Amino acid sequence: MSHFSSALHITHNSEKETVCLSIATSENRVDEITLAVGEFKKVAKALWERSPAYIGGPDVQARYKNDRFSISVQTGIRTRTVYRLSEAQVTPVIGQFMAEMGGI
Repeated sequence: MSHFSSALHITHNSEKETVCLSIATSENRVDEITLAVGEFKKVAKALWERSPAYIGGPDVQARYKNDRFSISVQTGIRTRTVYRLSEAQVTPVIGQFMAEMGGI
């Protein structure tokens, strides 16, 4: 069985212009969310700038509050899942994504 070593992993598919967020929710579970690159760039910028208000579109939003990052994902018509991650789990991954994308 493979081991997911970080709480957040970002994979960019340049052919489809999508980003896949892999978020470890427990030792045995990883949620995967696929978004358009343009939509995720807004969220990445909010994470990088530690925005205290939710920033993003209807599918995904993010903010920084009380030393934690919150990533809110629409999972149904009237439902959302909120992932709360520490600064150490998010900042290096977002920094790498921004470097690969040439900034935001």
